[in-house]
Amino acid sequence: MNDFQQIESLISDEQVNKALTSYTDVQYEYLNDLQMGVYSGNIVSFDTLSLRDKWVNYYNSYIAIPVQITSGGTTFDGSDLPLAFKRSALDIVNGINLQVGGGTTVLSDTNIQLVNHMRLLTELSYQDWIREAGDLVFHKDVDADQNSVGITPPTNDPSTNSGLRKRTNWTKMNSSFATATYSTVLQVPLRFLHDFFKQMNFPVCNVRLQLTLFLNTSTAGVVSNPIICDVAQNAVVSIGSASFPGGAQTISNCRWYYETVKFSPEVSRMLAQKLQSGFKKMVDFKITDTYLPSTGEQNIVGNGNIPVQKLISASTVHPLRLWALFPTAGNIRGSAQGNTLSTYVGRLTNAQVRINNTNYYDQPLQTDKQFYDVLKSQMVTTPLHEGLIDFNDFLSTYHVHCFDLSRVADRLRSPNESVSLELDATRYDTNTCDNFYIVERLQRISLNLSANETNVTVGLSQ
Repeated sequence: MNDFQQIESLISDEQVNKALTSYTDVQYEYLNDLQMGVYSGNIVSFDTLSLRDKWVNYYNSYIAIPVQITSGGTTFDGSDLPLAFKRSALDIVNGINLQVGGGTTVLSDTNIQLVNHMRLLTELSYQDWIREAGDLVFHKDVDADQNSVGITPPTNDPSTNSGLRKRTNWTKMNSSFATATYSTVLQVPLRFLHDFFKQMNFPVCNVRLQLTLFLNTSTAGVVSNPIICDVAQNAVVSIGSASFPGGAQTISNCRWYYETVKFSPEVSRMLAQKLQSGFKKMVDFKITDTYLPSTGEQNIVGNGNIPVQKLISASTVHPLRLWALFPTAGNIRGSAQGNTLSTYVGRLTNAQVRINNTNYYDQPLQTDKQFYDVLKSQMVTTPLHEGLIDFNDFLSTYHVHCFDLSRVADRLRSPNESVSLELDATRYDTNTCDNFYIVERLQRISLNLSANETNVTVGLSQ
């Protein structure tokens, strides 16, 4: 024990320290959705007005969604037939809107299932993946062993794709089955659904949240159908009565589960004083703009030298990351989206990002190793593991191009200056792909906590 530790041990007050670092009570409670089991337009919404007098921890909250997966073909049978969420349970939600008390919009993101998959692959540590995989139904697709033609991408065959097999097992083992329908209750942690809840790592009171989720619950016209199934099944997902996995309780509507906490008398007095005078908490989080392929960006046949020139946005503020995704044509959109994996096979070279028509890189990114190094820098690493995507995964399945733009703000006169964002590159593969682009950018809110309703201000200029 060093000098500092000995002195700290001498002068610290154990009882006070414990009171300051532990809740006296933690309870899980839930809100029913406003639809109460009658759904129209694939919308589920919640209002926390009744929670204003409680200290609520939204970081550990989750949404329980009863779903039914119904076969449009023959009856589901056989352990070898794939029936699984395409990437994870997060795929069930493709949009989110959050407002606070007076109607102020905090966030409004669409097609978030695409960026959420990228975040699971990069921002989830190996240990967290082991712990959270069950709730998230997240097991990455794994390519088959190398053969005479080199590294091969995984297929929708559970016998060779261990990730799909694990997701298939979860879907079937944790569901009830009748005729041609599986039913289960997804329990989706909100901190994985949107970065706002990940950054809300402290309890709040006197805050009214109005949350709306837009669900992927059909195959027609939906970008990124949430499930993969055998081609003959043509399965459709809908919200309906379902039982919790492993339990007898059945729910017929969506619920928002959250933690309520209580403090020791000492901390309660301190908080009461702070609420009387008011105090501020700043929260920085990522919001997302997704650019779906236009008609001219679909079914692009590679010939080893396809130019990619895209004005991503003529005006964006504080971009953090740009994702350029080139999945096999139709496996995220179109008629085949429920029958194929989301494999990203388009490969770039000579890639340059331009900010206000100025090159971001002194030299363009050219090699797979350069692209992978940028992607690897975004991954959570531990002493034993270096993220969830290794170089073979990158070459075969997750050839996703990530451009770290977090230093753009340091090059501007004002970090919140609006900029144009453009990608100029060459696709050197020979696959047929669609072009998707995702921009993650910074957002900030100020929570002005008080004994009355908390005031919320949105904007980076605070």
